[in-house]
Amino acid sequence: MVAFTAHRYDIATGRTTDTPVTVDIIGGAVGWAADSRRYLALLRDESVLQCINPDASMGPRIEIRAGMVRGADAYSPSRRYLFADTSGLMTQPAVPSPIVDLTTGRAVAFMTAGTQPVGWYDEQRWRG
Repeated sequence: MVAFTAHRYDIATGRTTDTPVTVDIIGGAVGWAADSRRYLALLRDESVLQCINPDASMGPRIEIRAGMVRGADAYSPSRRYLFADTSGLMTQPAVPSPIVDLTTGRAVAFMTAGTQPVGWYDEQRWRG
């Protein structure tokens, strides 16, 4: 198992909350969930994205195969689509990065393996 500490800053109170989270993830593969209240982590054994609540309890899973969430910029403007970046995974051969519809959990498109993410053109197109 890999443990990390989630640090959350509350602007209203000026306090920081440190929550230890124990989950088997690929190192550094933690980002924000679409609601900006939870985290998403790429699980090591199952290669699925796992939502993690602020109290470190596990939320729903997004059943895609491989891909990391780098940050809020991984989401389309409406937050419906997610670019799950595989460029940092050291798989051989390299795997394409899926664009996932978060309402269904299904990949709707794939970017070429090794594509370095830049941002969204619009709601459905990613620039790499």
